[in-house]
Amino acid sequence: MDERVLQEEIQRLRIDNRRLRRLLEAANAPAELRHRMRSTIALLLQVIRQSAHRATSIDSYVAHLAERVEAISRAQAAADDLGSIDLHSLLSEELTRFRAGRRATGALRARRAL
Repeated sequence: MDERVLQEEIQRLRIDNRRLRRLLEAANAPAELRHRMRSTIALLLQVIRQSAHRATSIDSYVAHLAERVEAISRAQAAADDLGSIDLHSLLSEELTRFRAGRRATGALRARRAL
């Protein structure tokens, strides 16, 4: 992945972040909503950075980034729909998707946390 392209994308996201903050503040959005937006944008920035490190081409970068953002979207939708999510179930579902696309095998074993 071209470092210049990555830096330009990060800069665009920072500008969008600032613009969204101004819009939320102008709309008197609740502090919790503003906090969630900042957290979401910070998470996306980190996903973009980590995806770039693994990319071997633009196509692989886009595919990897899309998979990660879709996983985040599914987790957020589950949390919105249910009010909370069962981490074990969420990870099991995501690993099933991952293995299906890569012919990978494995199992998720963990004790349930409270």
